[in-house]
Amino acid sequence: MKKSVFRIVGFIVLLSVVLCRVNNIFSFKYSDGISTLSHFYDLEKNSVDVLVLGSSHSFVNFNNGTLYEEYGIASYDLGGHCNQCGTHIMI
Repeated sequence: MKKSVFRIVGFIVLLSVVLCRVNNIFSFKYSDGISTLSHFYDLEKNSVDVLVLGSSHSFVNFNNGTLYEEYGIASYDLGGHCNQCGTHIMI
């Protein structure tokens, strides 16, 4: 009886370790473009006046806060490193 319980517990532990490794293999390695896109879709509808797309130049050189403070224009920056094509296709 004890032997079968140890086998079952051992199998469950081994299965858990294998599934954790498989999850790490198939999970996203980089969230670039994915997290900003999901945050964009979480915004209230029609709350953004200007949507900025582009490479890293867009989020380095474009200041959303200054645009809002000086002109009252709400903007959101969807720029990504190396101009992520996948991000722009999803839009």
